[in-house]
Amino acid sequence: MPSPRDLVLANLGLLLMVLSWGAFFPILERILQSWDVFSATLARQICGAAVLMTGVMAVRRREPLPATMPWRRIFILGGVGVTLGSLLTSFGVLLSSGLSSAIVSTTSPVGSALTAAWIFGEKLGGGIIFATILSVVGGLISVTGEQSITRTEFRGGELLIVLANVLWTWMSIAAQRWLRGFSQLQISALTVLSGAVWLLLLLPLVVVTGVVDIRVEFTVESILLVLFAGIVPIAIGNFCWHYGVSRVGVVVASLYNNLLPAAALGTTILMGGSFAWQQIFGTAIILIGVVSAQIVQARRNARIR
Repeated sequence: MPSPRDLVLANLGLLLMVLSWGAFFPILERILQSWDVFSATLARQICGAAVLMTGVMAVRRREPLPATMPWRRIFILGGVGVTLGSLLTSFGVLLSSGLSSAIVSTTSPVGSALTAAWIFGEKLGGGIIFATILSVVGGLISVTGEQSITRTEFRGGELLIVLANVLWTWMSIAAQRWLRGFSQLQISALTVLSGAVWLLLLLPLVVVTGVVDIRVEFTVESILLVLFAGIVPIAIGNFCWHYGVSRVGVVVASLYNNLLPAAALGTTILMGGSFAWQQIFGTAIILIGVVSAQIVQARRNARIR
């Protein structure tokens, strides 16, 4: 049973995750104008891994790594959740748009609930189901507001985003089970590092086969955008996600993903855009769903004790 302090920190971390991941989608769309899909994915994962591993080394005395490392499991987690998931995300944004990809991420609570139930056999209580319904409704309301502003159209890449969310959910749950005893910083760092290693191993094959036309632009703007994508969404966002999942569970944490469209549009607002009242209303409904799910969960845990 997480302490009240842990729950507060988990929810604050998940809100920070939403802000970082939401900003990531439009920024990735901008990066893909000058970088190819594979290079953009590899660069941000290497940058994120470097930041996270620096954090692991900085706290190694307080949080030492286990003597025996389950490298096979670590590379499975990184290969499925990070390598495949990030490539699917990059292709999804390329074939659609940053904002529509963020909008499609509102399906994450449903996908997370089904993945947790079908693959891991987790029971879905009435509180989770009710919260998921509220979260999806809130996400749809936010979507209508965004579409009225941006006239976003769905072009097919959104299906890849849905699949990427499923793979990420699997990795998030499996990581907490397979890497029990590791800190959340270590889990974040090792999974991103293994994902980056897989991408590096694939690089020669990609270059030789020409399946992707390698294209990298080393302008100041593009480098800064890649650094932002690696440091904020990958390093900070992933850590906040794993910390939140370890405290409130993947299904409750995924409810926050319905705030991604509002966070993505926030990047546009900073550049002179506008917002609709539906987004504020939808955001409030999502937060009600998130809080209600945790209240029901806390009451259930109290009865069990």
